[in-house]
Amino acid sequence: MELTLNKHSYSGNIQSLIGAKVTNENGGEFLIKGISMDLREHEILIDIVNGENKCSVEWSTISKWSIQFPEGELQGKFHDS
Repeated sequence: MELTLNKHSYSGNIQSLIGAKVTNENGGEFLIKGISMDLREHEILIDIVNGENKCSVEWSTISKWSIQFPEGELQGKFHDS
């Protein structure tokens, strides 16, 4: 299943994001490897990798990216927003 992050909302287990592929506006593809929180800044951080390159991005900065979940891995509900 693929969706654009700024067109839908999802309610379910946030761990379902691990293993999903995200694609930025320039076509760069990354794999979500983990999720963490910055408690001081009140931000959810998404740990992504592209080959050997690893980084964390704030959830709020990837609103225009698309996400593709592995088949059968996603459980929860999507809502139009």
